[in-house]
Amino acid sequence: MKQHTPKQQKGLEVWEVTLVSELAPNHDNPPGPVSEADAPPAQAKPKGRASKRLCLKLIKLLLPLCVALLLAALVLGVLYLLHEKCEMGILPGVRNNSSGLSRGSQMELDDIQERFRTMLKELAEAKRDLEDLLRNHTTLSEEKTQLQTQLDLMKNNWEELHVEYTDLFRLKTDLQIELFSTKNNLEDLTSEHISLSGEKTAMLSRLAQIRTDWEDLKREYTIISDEKKDIQVEFDEAEKELEDLKRKHETLSEETTEFKHNLNQTQANWDDVKTLHTVLLREKSHIQTELHLIQVTKNNSCANDWEYFRGRCYFFSHDWLNWTMSRDSCVSMGGHLAIIEAEEEQVFLTNSGGGYWIGLSDSSQKGDWRWMDNSPLRDPKFWGDGQPEDDKDPDDDPIEEKCVILSWTDKHWDTVSCAGLYKRICESKAADWL
Repeated sequence: MKQHTPKQQKGLEVWEVTLVSELAPNHDNPPGPVSEADAPPAQAKPKGRASKRLCLKLIKLLLPLCVALLLAALVLGVLYLLHEKCEMGILPGVRNNSSGLSRGSQMELDDIQERFRTMLKELAEAKRDLEDLLRNHTTLSEEKTQLQTQLDLMKNNWEELHVEYTDLFRLKTDLQIELFSTKNNLEDLTSEHISLSGEKTAMLSRLAQIRTDWEDLKREYTIISDEKKDIQVEFDEAEKELEDLKRKHETLSEETTEFKHNLNQTQANWDDVKTLHTVLLREKSHIQTELHLIQVTKNNSCANDWEYFRGRCYFFSHDWLNWTMSRDSCVSMGGHLAIIEAEEEQVFLTNSGGGYWIGLSDSSQKGDWRWMDNSPLRDPKFWGDGQPEDDKDPDDDPIEEKCVILSWTDKHWDTVSCAGLYKRICESKAADWL
């Protein structure tokens, strides 16, 4: 194929670039995921309007080319007519008259003939270019048809892709909603997990406490079971006594009539009986004292289970009683609660430990501390820190009696409620001091 002139080549390149830019896909904005705000409408553009716009663009591109082809054909036709006329009439006349012309005119004629030949050559080249343009026009028409087919196919594909994109966009929206809901559920589950973890820790702590309490209750149950057995024995004995009492009651019921007439006399003798009872109690205490003295005399110093110290005997109990019962118990054993008069005695007694009642209290008057023999406390040096509490504790009950025990922690005295349960120290004179 003949090479085009620079001007023709430039025109063809401009036309090709324009056509390609109109028909090619937009690479600056490739299809891809878009945000919800940039989402395309649910319906595509009508197919007829898109085809119409494409046809208008093609017509605008091809119309200048057709006009150029027509002008070129017109110019070629005129040049061809001039060529025929010159061949038929003008040139022969020029040849016949060339002999009569001057040399200058001859040169102008030769120059005109040379330009004419050049024009003929350019006409031939223009003809060939026209043929090339026609062939190119045919090729472009075929390519146009193919591009139109591809365009229709791409439209169909675009519509399918748009439908699929719409479905995917809806699916994406649903998934985003589901993701948001899942995140909320996750936060709720996390909060619930933290709360349940705290509750689990609290329940484990409570379980450990319950187990400890259960062990304590188990030990108490064992103790209570032993006490129950003892009580059961006492209950059996009480039942036997009850049977005896029932029999006696039957006997007394029979004798009720007989005793009724003696009731007035019995009431009159009641004071004598009470007086006799008091005398008997005194004799009982005296006998117990003598019994203790006999035991002391028999052992040459102190009775069994009593400890000797500087002419006195001391009994350290193992059972727990309140202060009043401890006092009565010591009296029944022929002694009294310990009266501490010297530091050596204090040291001796505290060597056996703490938690023992001694014979000091303020039972007669609040804050007036006296011993068992009603002698006042003269040496307060054995009180512990902050003792006694009567005058210092604003929450202390002003009516409640206070008694004294040997301290658990040091070798001093502490005040506690007389109703508390503690061990006791009983004191009596030894046999060699009687």
